[in-house]
This record gives sequence, structure tokens and C-alpha cells, in this order.
Amino acid sequence: MIRPIGTIHAVALAAMVSTGAPLVAQEAGGEVPRIAVEGVGRVATVPDMANLSLGVVAEADTPGAAVSALSADLDPLLAALTGMGIAPSDIQTGRLSLSPVYADGPRDGGEAPRIAGYSAESDVNVRLGDVARLGDVLDAAVGAGSNRFGGVSFGLSDPQPAEDAALAGAMADAMRKAAILSEAAGLALGDVISIDETGRSSSPGPVMMRMDAAEGGVPTAPGEVETVVTIQAVFGLE
Repeated sequence: MIRPIGTIHAVALAAMVSTGAPLVAQEAGGEVPRIAVEGVGRVATVPDMANLSLGVVAEADTPGAAVSALSADLDPLLAALTGMGIAPSDIQTGRLSLSPVYADGPRDGGEAPRIAGYSAESDVNVRLGDVARLGDVLDAAVGAGSNRFGGVSFGLSDPQPAEDAALAGAMADAMRKAAILSEAAGLALGDVISIDETGRSSSPGPVMMRMDAAEGGVPTAPGEVETVVTIQAVFGLE
């Protein structure tokens, strides 16, 4: 039977958490055996949404002309995206930059670089709720004038089920480890004393993309999104 646990010496508790091994902690009424372990839960889920970073780059002789050219190129891109059925709330224009373009070629020692024109750039971020349409959306964007691609990331529209499953898996992993260690120590595993979540992350696997000139498409393979949860669990020992 496990006795109630009182105040534990801070040094003993720190050692217990850092080692994850069985530890007998001291309290006023005697010894309280306990064990601390880390549990890790992992869940792989097929993503159901994608975030695209597209963009347009336009060059002209003057700053004003470069910005005007950029605006003229952005309009058909935005129209193409909405024409694909993407809601305006899922399309966002981002970074806008204007910078000089310097002429190539040799210069005299003290000669400053010569400005040959100006380059204007703008990003367009797109949230796509149907991953299967990713290739078609990329094709439409390129056809509408997008000449800059910042990448694609995949995710989950509702990450809660995966996070809950990973959390349950982390607890099961902690209980498994505690059972192995307590048996090896010749003790019986008691009740759970405390549980703390120590980490949570979600990351997509590698994204495979290639241009297929024969088909004119952009095949993609979204892979899986891995959700990882870690916990620290403390159990009593009998």
C-alpha cells in the first residue's frame, strides 16, 4: 500500500526527474519509493491541407514602372486562384519589396555600381483545403504569371484528434517503461502520483515535387504529418 506523500527534498526530486530511474525520496514520516519516467507518443496522419507561398517578380527601368508592372502581373494571378474556387479569405498578399538591379560588367576602381533598373516583388500565400488539387493550383498559378515559388507545407485542418491520440500514446509508453523498471527493481508499480506534459510538436515529412514536362503538371506527394507528445510521469512503488 502506498503511503501519502509529503514534502520531498528538492535535490532528490531533481535527481528523480533527470534520471528517470527508481528513486527512494525522504520525507518526515519515512521513505517514499517512487519512479519517474518519460513517455513519448507519436501519431502519423495524412495531411488534409496545404499552405503555398507563391509570388511575382517584375522588373522595369524606374521604381514606379516596376511597381505598376507588378500590380499588372498580380491581378491575373489572384483572379486565377479565385477562379480555382479558393476563397478570398484563403488568399493573402504578403511581403512587398522594391530594390535596384545593378548592371553587370567590370567597373573602374572608384566607380559606383550602375543601376540598370528596378525589381519589385510580392508574395501570395494560399491556404488550400483540398491537397489533391495542389498540382492543378500550381499549374494555374504559373500559367497566370507567378514566377516565384517559396515552397509548400502540409498540415492538418483539425490537429486535435492526432494530438489526443499522441497524448494517450505517451501515457501508455510511460506506464510501459515504469512497469519494466519496477519489475527489474523487484517492486510492484503503484498509483500515478503526477503527470506533466513536457512537449508537443507537429511536423510534416519531406515534400516530394517534380515538374513533368510530358504531362505539364506538378505531381506532389504530401507524405504524413507526425504529431509528437512527451510527458513526465511519476509513479509510486510498493
